[in-house]
Amino acid sequence: MHGLNDHSSIQQVVSSNGHDDLLLMSAYNQFSAFKEKYNKTYLTQEEDDYRFGVFMSNLHQARRNQILDPTVIHGVTKFSDLMPSSTSALTCTDDKRICNLGCKGGNYVLAHRYMLKVGGVEATKDYPYTGIDGSCKFDKNKIVPSIYEFNNIVADEDQFAANLVEYGTVAVGINGDMLQTYTGGIACPPCSGTLNHALTLVGYGSDRHWIIKNSFGTNFGENGYYRLCKGRLTCGENPVAAFPLSA
Repeated sequence: MHGLNDHSSIQQVVSSNGHDDLLLMSAYNQFSAFKEKYNKTYLTQEEDDYRFGVFMSNLHQARRNQILDPTVIHGVTKFSDLMPSSTSALTCTDDKRICNLGCKGGNYVLAHRYMLKVGGVEATKDYPYTGIDGSCKFDKNKIVPSIYEFNNIVADEDQFAANLVEYGTVAVGINGDMLQTYTGGIACPPCSGTLNHALTLVGYGSDRHWIIKNSFGTNFGENGYYRLCKGRLTCGENPVAAFPLSA
């Protein structure tokens, strides 16, 4: 597994029958290890203290998530010093009328409209994920590939699989409330909540799970990927999916 979950103290934190005293005793050591692993530095002691408080809150959340979804491993991730609302996807748009919700989880429908407007997208190496809101630096000269149409898919996982085989990738929406503490394994969270996070469906496993690419970088989850059990892509309100057609 990725993240710090190979560390024994982390296992105590995410254990469904863990004790608060163990959590409190080990939290500061885990915070120090977290800062070292992810090269985290803060300008003031006040900021450090604040981030430690957030870190503690996220350790508690990891334990709650582990109880709700025991099929996967939740624990410390590179986002453990951030409030949940700060953990999200970021997609560029220079048109305020086609706002893509930036660091509020992204909206692939609006992102698709933007891509159609400008003609395509840049490669990740040319326009990497930054994890913060900012102004658009899109360069039309680096478009790969050129996109001319998006097709929506009926909310049926068999259709998702068929279109995945035919077209290569499918954009999907999920409830991403548990992503912040995900470190690896096949997630099977409760089937509820609103769709608030956009991802890219890239494959599926023989043991009935989806393989999904997130935008958080290769040090998220399983080398940048998230595995989700079948039946969870049609959860939530108005589940939708779509795929691009490129020239």
